[in-house]
Amino acid sequence: WLELRRWSSSFLRDYCHGKKGLLGRQLNLESQLTIEAEHLCQEFGKREKPFNPFHYINNAVSNIISIICFGDRFEYSDPKYKELLEGMRYLFECSGFVSPVNAIPLLYYTPLYKRFRHTISNTKSFIDDIIKHHGETFDSEDIRDIIDAYLLELQKDDVDTSVFSKNILWRTILDLFLGGTDTVTSTLAFTIAFFVIYPEVQKKVQNEVDTVLGQKKPKWSDRHSMPYLDATLMEIQRLGNVSPFFGRRTADDVEINGYTIPADTTVLINLFCVHLNSENWERPLNFKPERFLSDDLKTIQKQEAFLPFGIGRRLCIGELMSRMELFLFTVNLIQRFQFKVPEGRCAPSVHDCLSGLTRRPEPFEICAIKR
Repeated sequence: WLELRRWSSSFLRDYCHGKKGLLGRQLNLESQLTIEAEHLCQEFGKREKPFNPFHYINNAVSNIISIICFGDRFEYSDPKYKELLEGMRYLFECSGFVSPVNAIPLLYYTPLYKRFRHTISNTKSFIDDIIKHHGETFDSEDIRDIIDAYLLELQKDDVDTSVFSKNILWRTILDLFLGGTDTVTSTLAFTIAFFVIYPEVQKKVQNEVDTVLGQKKPKWSDRHSMPYLDATLMEIQRLGNVSPFFGRRTADDVEINGYTIPADTTVLINLFCVHLNSENWERPLNFKPERFLSDDLKTIQKQEAFLPFGIGRRLCIGELMSRMELFLFTVNLIQRFQFKVPEGRCAPSVHDCLSGLTRRPEPFEICAIKR
């Protein structure tokens, strides 16, 4: 686990920073995000009537991890890709840390989990087909994505087969794909929901973006000039809590506050509680981006109790990538559109959510008015 994490982290870090890394050539996540954000804005621009933005956001976000994993993006209308994303959503919705199958593994092989097994099988076949095609077209001088980089490792004489093997590859890709799609998609859905619920915040964000950029394409480095937008995204992550629990297992016996937790015990870290604890946050249920800003509203103030990506040696390896996605997708959208609740409709709820492994708002429709 440690070696595979180190290798994957190195790959993603080089990709995010636009460095020459494992691929031996220039990597640039920012340019891919700019291209995909343009596709997303075009899709929003086609909607003349109220629409649910989730499908389009999900396609855009998943295309970023698709480029990293598979070397290419998919059209939003691609039927096979739509089936894959629907399967991914199902896996997240029906899974959970307290699912019965976690306590009684044999349930997985019963009719109760037939659809779950079918979805896993189809997803594995989809990934295996792409891995097979990569193997047939592999060129060590032209490494296209993380699959090629992994296949390159397999060719080394001193390869560690406990880390690099074809049996591990498909699951590694699945983990990256799941982790790199659902959380960012859900956070962007929360972002639009909060914008329509709090139009005054949306207006402040737009004013900041207009002042700093005008109509120029945003860059990741621009975030330093837009502290209010940065603070708004943090507040959305704090209240959205798309990953409310982190599952861990104790390596040794440990005592906390007088309680003894035996070794090899599964422990759930309640991030929902951390982000809504009145001891850490003043009026925690209030939506207030300013809580992350200095008194002059020009500098981000770090908060120790803000942990959307976890903490410690198991910190999410996709943190930088996710932050880049949230910032660049949001700026591109807010430059082009003003989001409103359809006339005669109720505003979406950010409290009544769909839950599973992650949380996201219940389906809602918005109007995207071109600016």
